[in-house]
Amino acid sequence: MKTLNEKVLKVLSKKNMKFYCEKCDYSSSNTSNYNKHVLTRKHILNASLNEKYYTDFICEFCNKTYKNRNGLWYHTKRCRKEHAENEIIGISVVDTDISSNPIKSEEIVYKEMFLSMVQENKEMRKTIQELIPRVGDNNITNMYQTNTTNHNHFNMNIFLNTQCKNAVNLVDFVQSLQLEMEDLENNGKHGFVEGMSKIFIRGLQELDVYKRPIHCSDGKRETLYVKENDVWNRENEDYKNVKNAIVKIKRKNLQKIDELIQENPDILDCKNNDYINILSNSIGSEENKEKDFNKIIKNVAKEVVVDKKTTL
Repeated sequence: MKTLNEKVLKVLSKKNMKFYCEKCDYSSSNTSNYNKHVLTRKHILNASLNEKYYTDFICEFCNKTYKNRNGLWYHTKRCRKEHAENEIIGISVVDTDISSNPIKSEEIVYKEMFLSMVQENKEMRKTIQELIPRVGDNNITNMYQTNTTNHNHFNMNIFLNTQCKNAVNLVDFVQSLQLEMEDLENNGKHGFVEGMSKIFIRGLQELDVYKRPIHCSDGKRETLYVKENDVWNRENEDYKNVKNAIVKIKRKNLQKIDELIQENPDILDCKNNDYINILSNSIGSEENKEKDFNKIIKNVAKEVVVDKKTTL
């Protein structure tokens, strides 16, 4: 049985070689051998498995995020009590900007709309009573019609929870994507950002608008709403759900490399530029990862902007 010193010496001797791969524990003093290793299936899978998911724990009452489940548990005990006290006292203030709290149920959304309309009608009747002595019946009628028209404004939560209530979850959408050899070749020619964007957008275009798992309410600000676990939520600034989807699409694309090698065994030649481009552009740059992901999100957001005129 090897002693601890022998194991340490073995690791140090590997790392002192000219070329060393930490992910696979492989070392070589020869450039050609190391380049062949980088193109092996073992190295590709190890590089893909090191991809990190964006994970957070979210409070169901106030949407605060925590990095670990323990912190969320302590917070939820206190937050649940405060939430229950607020319900007993009664809702005295209604947030008119419904889009700031996308987890509200359909029943609460309609209740808020009803209360808002009641309040507006009270104010309108008061205004009419004040104007009766000064204006004619025709002017009052016109004013009433104008105020009635203003009620027909677009509401994102109602659109999502009624017209898009049968939309698929984002995770199910990614699993259903059918990738082809053409997707690998497209990555090699046009790069990681355009290749991933094309796969994501093509899948969305194949769905009916109301079945899509993602919608954008503001193209300039890239305000996205995503359906997960059968609930529509507004994405935070880190776009956690969409970035996780991109990571999974990237892995599905890399799985096609085995099929590519089986059909073209000579492609493993380390001098084959086409294969090198396909491989590097399918994995993407770790250094530019955040910037590349944001570019993909921007491309997807443009595709799913809600047409508020046609959805009223």
